[in-house]
Amino acid sequence: AKYQRYLAATGYGELSAPFDETAFWLDGSLRISAAGQIEFLRKLHRRSLPFGTAAYETLRRIMLVEQTPQHGLWAKTGWAARGDPGIGWYVGYVETARGTWLFVLNLEIHNPGDLPLRQKIARADAGAGGEYTVHFTDGTSSPADKVIPGDDHYYIQYQGVTKRVRKEHVKEIS
Repeated sequence: AKYQRYLAATGYGELSAPFDETAFWLDGSLRISAAGQIEFLRKLHRRSLPFGTAAYETLRRIMLVEQTPQHGLWAKTGWAARGDPGIGWYVGYVETARGTWLFVLNLEIHNPGDLPLRQKIARADAGAGGEYTVHFTDGTSSPADKVIPGDDHYYIQYQGVTKRVRKEHVKEIS
């Protein structure tokens, strides 16, 4: 019941009952979408989850992967290995002087040798950057290759993907 309360309080995914308290995060009983992961990371980065300062600081130390003068990378791996194929996750955020980028990568894992690909793909994507940085009103940022204004929205293009974003959600474009 303790796990269910924490998951509900944080809005983290869906837990199917019955579940094994020692393995629910590995066996597929706990499911969350990539969009759900991003929302959770957004709350985590804003510190708007129901945890105290000490818990946030501990988690930040645990998640720290790399710190340089140019950026910090905080991330966590995951592997739901009991499915066929298994699903490997790599989730986190990158902080730079230009802003904060949240990322979620999930990858089908057909054999354990594929596991390092999670970090390689995410790091290559995070390092790609863009010509612009779009700063959102929620405090996050995103790289963009092209920003096309519309009447009440922007078309934000990055690495061949175009997203439509309402202007009211954009704080600044640099």
